[in-house]
Amino acid sequence: MMRILRPVDGAALVCVHPGDGQVEHYPPLAAELAWRGPILGVEAEPGTQRLDELAAHYADQLAAHRPGALLGWALGGVIAAELSRVLVERGHRITSLAVLDSRVPPPEILAPPTDPAPPPRSPAPPRPALQPRTPPPP
Repeated sequence: MMRILRPVDGAALVCVHPGDGQVEHYPPLAAELAWRGPILGVEAEPGTQRLDELAAHYADQLAAHRPGALLGWALGGVIAAELSRVLVERGHRITSLAVLDSRVPPPEILAPPTDPAPPPRSPAPPRPALQPRTPPPP
């Protein structure tokens, strides 16, 4: 869910929620920042657990806004980094990424689980060369 922390025109600074899912920590910081555009807060929504899914979902939500920079604290920093990657892939210009007090998350939320690769197939045995048939004697 998007919360508008400072409504003005221009490219937005997007503040991504930390592990508690809330953006209530950001308004005091937003008041001190020299950012001239709007400041948006991205709050967590139930159900999505993987980092790639969160970033894609948040990028969809940001489509109506003009994200210009991202800020994330703790887990929000990790999400903001992935969100930045997704937004750039979708054609947005992200000028800054600020990551505050973040750690690398556990592997289960970093990437989708992958199916183990099937074992390599052994090559088929060579076929015997065809021999010309000789006609039976008369």
